[in-house]
Amino acid sequence: MCGNHIFVLVDMFVFDDPGNKMGSKEAIGNGDGLTIKNLHAGETYEVQVRQSKGLGGYSLLIK
Repeated sequence: MCGNHIFVLVDMFVFDDPGNKMGSKEAIGNGDGLTIKNLHAGETYEVQVRQSKGLGGYSLLIK
């Protein structure tokens, strides 16, 4: 913890409908992210987010 800020890191994993891993990134912090290409409209994807450090909350923005 630094000042009033709580640092939270997450690990993110993205899978397609059959369960194939499309991409992943570990220790994602504020302002960082994961970009997955070749996603198709109408398809189903699973996004797993696992908190790896810190005890604060976090927001997930999907564009």
